[in-house]
Amino acid sequence: MGMVEEWYGWAGTILRVDLTRRKIVKQPLSKDLAYNFLGGRGFNAKILWDEVKPGIDPLSPENVLCIGVGPLNGTLMPMSSRLSVTCKSPLTGIFGDGNAGGTFAAYLKLAGYDGIVFTGRASEPVYLWVEDEDVELRDAKEVWGQTVYEVNKSLMKEHGEDIDVLSIGQAGENLVRTASTISGLSSSASPGSGAVWGSKNVKAAAVRGTKGVKIARFDEFFEMCKEDHEYLLRHEYAQSRYGTIGTGGHARYWSALKGDEFEKSNGMAFLERYITSLRSCFNCPLHGKRFYSVLTGPYAGTRGSTIEGSPLGPMHRTSKIFDWPTFCKMNNLSCQYGLDDEMAWYTLSFASEFYERGIITKKDTDGVPLEYGNGDAMIEMLHKMALREGFGNKLAEGVYNFAKLIGPEAVKLCAHTYGMSRGHTGYTESRAVDYMTSTRGADHLRNVNLSRVIVETPWVLEARGVMGDVVKSTIWGQHEWALIDSLERCKCGRQTWDVAVPLPDAMGVGRAKMLAAATGWDVTPAEMDKIGERIYNIERAFNVREGASRRGDCPPPRTFDEGIITHEKIDGLLDRYYALRGWDLKTGVPTRAKLEELGLKYVADELEAGTPYPVWDGPVLWPLGKYPHGGIRAKY
Repeated sequence: MGMVEEWYGWAGTILRVDLTRRKIVKQPLSKDLAYNFLGGRGFNAKILWDEVKPGIDPLSPENVLCIGVGPLNGTLMPMSSRLSVTCKSPLTGIFGDGNAGGTFAAYLKLAGYDGIVFTGRASEPVYLWVEDEDVELRDAKEVWGQTVYEVNKSLMKEHGEDIDVLSIGQAGENLVRTASTISGLSSSASPGSGAVWGSKNVKAAAVRGTKGVKIARFDEFFEMCKEDHEYLLRHEYAQSRYGTIGTGGHARYWSALKGDEFEKSNGMAFLERYITSLRSCFNCPLHGKRFYSVLTGPYAGTRGSTIEGSPLGPMHRTSKIFDWPTFCKMNNLSCQYGLDDEMAWYTLSFASEFYERGIITKKDTDGVPLEYGNGDAMIEMLHKMALREGFGNKLAEGVYNFAKLIGPEAVKLCAHTYGMSRGHTGYTESRAVDYMTSTRGADHLRNVNLSRVIVETPWVLEARGVMGDVVKSTIWGQHEWALIDSLERCKCGRQTWDVAVPLPDAMGVGRAKMLAAATGWDVTPAEMDKIGERIYNIERAFNVREGASRRGDCPPPRTFDEGIITHEKIDGLLDRYYALRGWDLKTGVPTRAKLEELGLKYVADELEAGTPYPVWDGPVLWPLGKYPHGGIRAKY
């Protein structure tokens, strides 16, 4: 497949930014990339496999940083506001990506681009400015050292408020391994990507787009967009005054808390008391962004955006903190510094457990008592982590890397998969399979939330033939997420995940029709399913080159010691998962037959040529004194 003269849906160009040579190339998009990997996450996965050599230091110039958008960004299709940020993760040492909403993806598409690929390293701090055909690297020395809030404000003052910005805070500049890329005011949750921006001396990317996106069959596409919009207005998220945190799984989570814990951390009470306004992403009828304000108490004056349910888990379960003003302050600081709040907070939660067990003491923690329930200590440690001050220099390495610095006893307590943690409790069979086989480490966003599917749209699982089968449903869900993250649609609208338009058809016919109307490519549902499988397999292949295997997929001993799930159960689940995927049962490596079936013969050739790969044990770590550190503490 070659190039095309005119693109619909896709913009047709990828920006390639060689930071070392300060050279920008507008690379034509190929049919091979578009039709086999779709966009966003898929584009990034293919580029990372092709261009990142196995074994490199993620914080070296050899790493590649990709910003990918999809064929629906910038169009009238609701909930198509997402982008993927991808690199070899400094936190995990394997495939590292995350997804964010806002307006940046739409603006980049409207400027005429399907993605940005950063390579090399700039000799001085820079930011990328994109305004339609005008693309250039500009001096960022004046904004280096600023928080995310400050750099966004500075660039809007320079270029106007009709732009959007991806940026990092001081955590990214200091190469904190839990630093993230921030889109507007929201974390992309891409593990360590903020540190990759910092390692490349890139502070931000700012964009204004005015071109528009060409649609192949506009009338047909417009009717689908209208139908989808009307459907979403009837969805529970749209009916909620508080966005996604006030409905569905979040509401059920809060209702599970009892007694004093419920009174202290009741999410609905928080929403009533602290939420001041709502905001939507580009062209979305839902209200996913919540702005909060703390008016009284020690954290009065704290304001911010978007507290999600998942980062609260480690603070609730391990650190025994249930105070909403504390969460607001922690969320605000994480965003300003550019930290992935979930991975940063999990690191803090393990630190508090190590403290309670006597593995570390006040002598280790710079005199800060990390006992359970001490919110002030957590806030102090967020500052120290972002600026790599004292004990924060160790915390900045992230869950598993931090545990290795503390010692064997801490490592034994560290529950993780490939350096990513979701704690050590609640490993149901479905969650165990999710976490073991996720291509970016333990992660609840690599697979469809089956509990919600079963409640809301059980016909989807029945039509797919996966109802009641944990392994089959996991594989299906992983392919679904790969597709959704490549179309760059949001995960919030449950029914739209599978069909993309509200049609009673669980086999993807509606989704295929929608993509065909946008792009003019008459893709079939089966071809789209195969794209999802192809993306997941190339991500797994990337991880195999970095040492991932069956050994690394299996949860750490603590999971079994606490009786959450047995070794025998895990072995059986992995056997079945690998068999259904067409991966080797002993190693978990995709077989040549499977890769060739997916059109990835060259991937199979390279995997075989490089065998055996070193066993995964995290990324290359630097001596603590080598990292940049310091900076002005965030004020708010």
